[in-house]
Amino acid sequence: MAILDTMKVNIGNACFEVLIRMGFYNTLSSLSPRLHCHPTYEVYCIERGTMTVTFEDTVKRITGPAIVLIPPKFYHKIEFMSQDTIKYSFEFSLSMSGNGNSFHKYSQILGKITAPEIIIIQFPTVEYVRRYEKSNEELGFMVYSHVGQILIRVFNTLSVKYPETKNITPGKKSSLHKEIIVQEIIDYMEQNAQSNLTLSDIAEKFNFSERQIERLLKDIMHESFFSLLNKYRIRMALIMISNDEDSLTKIAEKCGFSNYVTFWNHFTKLNGMTPSEYQKRHNKSKI
Repeated sequence: MAILDTMKVNIGNACFEVLIRMGFYNTLSSLSPRLHCHPTYEVYCIERGTMTVTFEDTVKRITGPAIVLIPPKFYHKIEFMSQDTIKYSFEFSLSMSGNGNSFHKYSQILGKITAPEIIIIQFPTVEYVRRYEKSNEELGFMVYSHVGQILIRVFNTLSVKYPETKNITPGKKSSLHKEIIVQEIIDYMEQNAQSNLTLSDIAEKFNFSERQIERLLKDIMHESFFSLLNKYRIRMALIMISNDEDSLTKIAEKCGFSNYVTFWNHFTKLNGMTPSEYQKRHNKSKI
């Protein structure tokens, strides 16, 4: 999805580098559900309607008003359950600006978010953003203020759930420019994971050397290209197996593996069980 704008939202000495994409406000018809992840934190605000978040073999159904915070590098799929669903989303990373305690407090809270966090709270509606975006003008102070209010409410709620502790280790400053490039690489990788995708293909697509691509992924995602690709393929396989979509051999092929042995090895390493063991356990849990 194309990037519409970036902005910095300061709360105390915490600087939230916010990424706004086309479709900041949109409905069911504007989003096709796809398993994906981001190098940044992702926030979904549901004003009205219902959505589901699928991750690993878990499906959570959420009815608005609610906010969902999804951590970086966490594979998930979002689906909206009705045509009248009203939602908007943005991504952010956290860096330090000046002196103060806000950055350390917020970075500590974020460090405890290891799965999608569902926050049931009232929050400002986005009616004016809807009009603003439709008028095709640049995002301005109103959106900046709105995103800031959402972030304050999210962290006020999470600070109660995750009380601050001593011995806080300062977080690392983020680089949103790198994260944007990495997001584009990941999007391309996910869209082409079922093909025989190589590091050379990625380098050619983005006009980087293979070494530069690997360095970018290691810096932001802390993993190699092939590690990310195979993890994504295995997560696709988990969903297919859970849905009883096909035989294990066919699923391996659909997920981009050249042979079943390679699929079996990667699946077993990542999940601690073989594909057939996972299939049996999942089928037993449905009885």
